[in-house]
Amino acid sequence: MADFSHPETCSKDIIPWWAPFTVTCFILCGAISMKVFRAVRLFLHRHESYFEPKQTKQSFQRSQVIPDVERGRILRMYCKDSGDNSEDQCTEVESSDDISECENIYGKKQSVTASHRFTVHALQEGPAEPDSPEIHPSSRFHRLSSVKYGKVWPPWGSTLKLKTKKPFDSGTEEKDSSTDDLGRWGQLKQRLRLYFRGPSARQKLNLKLYCERYTTVSYRAGIVMFTVHNVLCTFSWIFYIIETVDQPPFSAQGVCFSLKSRILAWLNFIINLYCLGYYILRYCAATDRLNFVLSYTSLIELVAIPPSLLAAFQSHRHYDLNFVRATCLFNYVDVMTYLGAIKSNQSIQSARICFALFTMWMVGSGLMHGIDHLGDFWEDKPHEGSWSYFESCYFLLVTLSTVGYGDYAANTTLGRLFICIFIPVAMGVSASFIPELFRNFNTNASDLTAKYESIHGERHVLVCGNFDNRSLQTFINGFLSGGGTKGRERMNIVILRPLPIDFALKAILSHFHAWVRYFVGTPNNPQDLQRTKMRDARAAIVLATPNAKHRDAEDGANIMQAIALKARKKTLRVVVQLHNFKNKCLLNNYPRWTYLVNDMVVCMEELKLGLLAYNCLAPGFATLILNLLNIHGNRKPISQKLERWREEYEYGFRMEMHDVGISHEFNNIRVQELISFAYEKWNIIVVAVRRSDPPEMVLVPSKVSCSIDFNTMRAIVIAKNYPEALQLQNYCTSCFAHELGRQCDCRKRKNERRHKVTIERDLALYEQIGESRKAEMSWEKYGFINSELNLRDLPPAYRHSISTSAPMPSKTKTVLYNMLNGGPPTDRTALRRALTIRSQTPQKLVQRHGSRRNKGTKEQRSNMVDRTGSFHWVHDVSIAKAKLTTKQAEGYNFSHHFLVCIVGTPATGALNLENLIMPFRFHWREVQDIVILGNSQLIGPYEWAKLKNLPRIFLVNGDPCSFTDLYAVQLCRCMACVILGDVQDDLDSQSDDLCLQDRKTLLCAMNIRSLLQREQQLVHFTTELRYEKNAHLFSSVDTHANDYKLPVWFSEPFARGFVFSNTLLYSCLSSLFYNDDVFHFLRVLISGQAADAIEASFAVGAGLQPDSSDGACRINGVNVALRNFDQPPFSYMAREQRRKPLTFGEVFIRCISCWQILCLGLYRMESRGFRYVLANPDPKTILYTQDMFYCFMKMDQKDTPGSWQFGQTHVPISRSSP
Repeated sequence: MADFSHPETCSKDIIPWWAPFTVTCFILCGAISMKVFRAVRLFLHRHESYFEPKQTKQSFQRSQVIPDVERGRILRMYCKDSGDNSEDQCTEVESSDDISECENIYGKKQSVTASHRFTVHALQEGPAEPDSPEIHPSSRFHRLSSVKYGKVWPPWGSTLKLKTKKPFDSGTEEKDSSTDDLGRWGQLKQRLRLYFRGPSARQKLNLKLYCERYTTVSYRAGIVMFTVHNVLCTFSWIFYIIETVDQPPFSAQGVCFSLKSRILAWLNFIINLYCLGYYILRYCAATDRLNFVLSYTSLIELVAIPPSLLAAFQSHRHYDLNFVRATCLFNYVDVMTYLGAIKSNQSIQSARICFALFTMWMVGSGLMHGIDHLGDFWEDKPHEGSWSYFESCYFLLVTLSTVGYGDYAANTTLGRLFICIFIPVAMGVSASFIPELFRNFNTNASDLTAKYESIHGERHVLVCGNFDNRSLQTFINGFLSGGGTKGRERMNIVILRPLPIDFALKAILSHFHAWVRYFVGTPNNPQDLQRTKMRDARAAIVLATPNAKHRDAEDGANIMQAIALKARKKTLRVVVQLHNFKNKCLLNNYPRWTYLVNDMVVCMEELKLGLLAYNCLAPGFATLILNLLNIHGNRKPISQKLERWREEYEYGFRMEMHDVGISHEFNNIRVQELISFAYEKWNIIVVAVRRSDPPEMVLVPSKVSCSIDFNTMRAIVIAKNYPEALQLQNYCTSCFAHELGRQCDCRKRKNERRHKVTIERDLALYEQIGESRKAEMSWEKYGFINSELNLRDLPPAYRHSISTSAPMPSKTKTVLYNMLNGGPPTDRTALRRALTIRSQTPQKLVQRHGSRRNKGTKEQRSNMVDRTGSFHWVHDVSIAKAKLTTKQAEGYNFSHHFLVCIVGTPATGALNLENLIMPFRFHWREVQDIVILGNSQLIGPYEWAKLKNLPRIFLVNGDPCSFTDLYAVQLCRCMACVILGDVQDDLDSQSDDLCLQDRKTLLCAMNIRSLLQREQQLVHFTTELRYEKNAHLFSSVDTHANDYKLPVWFSEPFARGFVFSNTLLYSCLSSLFYNDDVFHFLRVLISGQAADAIEASFAVGAGLQPDSSDGACRINGVNVALRNFDQPPFSYMAREQRRKPLTFGEVFIRCISCWQILCLGLYRMESRGFRYVLANPDPKTILYTQDMFYCFMKMDQKDTPGSWQFGQTHVPISRSSP
């Protein structure tokens, strides 16, 4: 221990050393006493009724508070009823409450009708006494509590008699009193009360508001004062450390001040003088000042300020408590937050944890330092401490870490007691804070502050949206597989998501670490887009979560992210995945959204319901399409030995659908010749050709006779992989590029128009179209100038329709003219019908038929089509007429109909049933009944508005799980049945079994399966599953064991086309990203050639409109069918005499050449009695009599004997490969 100066050499202090400590104790004791007194007073006030005498019918007591304005006090009027016939004895008792509490905020006293102080004596009828003043009768209602029950009121015009009395005490006689006889003592007492009452309420409020300006961080001055206070407190804590390096913090005899101590004492005096002023400001600004004095921040000030102020005027020092100033370190988090140094939630949380741990360590070290030097003062020879402040810090750190080297130990009883308390508290705090601190540091380092560093020459795509781990893993697998194939550029994936990465997702992304980066953020934040290099991205993909419950909310979030991306870069290609069909128009109406840069809105409900419809028309067709859309080319085949049918199924499972260019070698030949050559040479099936000028999707075989233009056409093909499909594009007899596996440069294709047109030209094109519409409306009939018609006056919902629709008829122009020029009011329905978007289909897509003029006949009514020429159309059918009960459904005796079972519960979201019904209602298909069985509340007016013009739709209110209801809708006599899953069904909060998501759907499917087996009927039914691994429950006994182990792609129910998984459909987005023409092919297949026009019509609420040309304009299309060897033309090939077995290649070439039928695959029978899908089998595959063919047939092809031509033979194209 250092040798300190003896206190006897210093002059004696005038003020004793214990004076500051006494002041602090006095303030705290007074505050505590006031707190206790307030609590007791509040308790007594709440339980005042327990101390009063019991109330009876003969006697009771009432009170009312009356402010006495002149004397500045509050009078409580106690009226005691002594009997039924006696007068009420009312007593005036003066309260100690200050009348200032009765003042309002402006400092004005409550108005009183009389200038004197009154005591109500009695309410009597009769004339008023001369000395009694009169008040207005309306004042009676202020004294209703003092009126005896049942007493009769005087007339309204009479006066209220008041008698004044003096206050009286018990045991004294009552005397009359008046304000004129108060006496000198009363006036003096009143003046003293007014003098010592203090400032008014307005003055107190002004003082409080003034102090708040310097103590509240809502003001700039408050932030400055708070920051300066924390900085000065930190300096005071540093001065304590410097001063106690060679001197003890506590000394009973005192330590003489040296020059260094004197300088530090005066600096501390200035600091604490500022702290004292800041403390007074905070005290005046406090709402509850008593609680403020007892707060922990006030206790620190009361402990530190008085000794520091007194130390500057003393000659020696006895104790120093400025180590408590270390608590100001915790306030630096607030300072940095107010100054904007830290903003994010995790940064603030991490800073609070760090400063809290450091503050606890420093304050604990100061306490240990003081306790060590204080010693056990009750002993005769207390221990003299020798530790410095830093040694105390080292001791606490080593002890807290449970290491305990033993070089330092507590030598006093107080020190050991403090350590016993400090260690459990500190360990509990550290155990809670440190893991959270490291977690935040890891997250901040990897996600929030990281930036994507792209390598020169590499491209990347930005992936955002709402997705789960399973769907993201499936997308990454498909995306990297498609980009890794030969002929494509592999792009990296940058994931931007608001949620931090979890351990499960980190394990998934570890397999793709070379190509995938994960960042925490949102596309709505420009800084996050800058970190992920959005402007250098090739495209942006917004994913959606399969089987989401709140689909509209998720669609809204995805649309907002897509808009944010297009707002930052208008030339960026954005692919958005949405759930509901109705939400597509919300994004299509965005001005910067254009298809000229291949922006895509992929509605998953549209694809799902459309494929389910085709799965009813051709069982297994949905499985065939899903296998083609998902990229599996780079996956290794299953190692274990499979059954024969699984091996054949795997061959078709490996097929893929791509869009490729067409080689210049095929220029000017017919599409039919191209199909035959591609299949014979490379086993490639051309299913469609997309033309860019004019825009058209030609489905094979609707126009197989059209010529090929390799500059404006692309082919949609089914091939084994993308390199195989590229041979159609690189085929050349000069450079043999297709054999060398490179791109042919002999005759380069002209760049398509979509690569030349920019967004600015696209917007200018829309503006030009709008100007042309304005010019059209200036016709001579009305004779007004073009400038008089301003399309901006139209509602926004119709402005877009006018700018993009076809030429307006005269009726539309008349309606618009009347609305814009003050004519008769226009009905919204009439305006909507007038602005209905007409079909923009080119004339080449329309097939002219002979118009039937007999409109009154039944045949004419049944052949009506909508305005687009795509679907059968009837007049509006009310939803009440379409709804049936189960008893009514029995009377209809349905047969050869399609049954749709909905097991869901009523929900706010739409079911999008128009996408399911439209493939059944193409004009070339025969109208068959569609029966929807389920809760009738599922289909509301909004849903029915899209279905009311489609014929033969019935809504049966029933339970799909009920045998009675299934019998009522004639399940055993239907063509096909589809079961839609319950999207709104939630799992039990205590269960994590994902299989339970399909519990209602599985119960319905099992009931239908049991009923069909009991009736021995063969009806194909398709079940929608939310959890794809539930597919093994539909497997037969022989294949159940293998189906449970194999992926769902190889399960028997999926191969047969019995189940449909949403997860498998959502995973095909990567294939649609690389093959955007494939997406347009699917839309045309599901919704027809006029898919855009129908979508626009649904967007404005117009629905399907009738055709004004009496059915003369009808769209071309194809008929998806499943045919066997008992149906023509396959029946004729089966009866032919031949030496070799018939193969699939021979059937394919003959069908496309002779009858213009495109065969896509087989629906083959297995020896155990079930069928499976086989897409694009090997041309040498031998056919059996039980095989069935998936076909694209011409829409006007009929099964009558005269409609088939059988004299032709197949002559292969003489085009040999070099």
